[in-house]
Amino acid sequence: MIYEIINYGTVRTNPTFSRFEEALRDKNLSYNASNIIEITGKDVSEDMSEAISKAIQVCMNSGIPVEEHFRKYFISDENKHTLSHDWKLSKFAYTLVLLNKAPDHPYVSQLQAQMIKEFVDRH
Repeated sequence: MIYEIINYGTVRTNPTFSRFEEALRDKNLSYNASNIIEITGKDVSEDMSEAISKAIQVCMNSGIPVEEHFRKYFISDENKHTLSHDWKLSKFAYTLVLLNKAPDHPYVSQLQAQMIKEFVDRH
């Protein structure tokens, strides 16, 4: 199901409406970037940031609305007095990040090979 919200005018948006709009967008963000670390076994935050940046760039270059596929959120650990962040991702964004994060991982290599094979077979 596709939802479209049209906001007419430049008047300040009602905060309740903004939260509702955000909740609709977040509904499809059911993956976390940190889960990619569990799959790949690679916990290098610089690599993750680069993979997310590349995935966001793919969306921007393709005219795909970034805010519908990526949302950064913060995690506070009161015991350790730390603040970290993670990303909520759509299935599409999760796949893009995975492809950019771990091209040498067997699962990712198989996924890339399968995608190329399907593309070549269709064209």
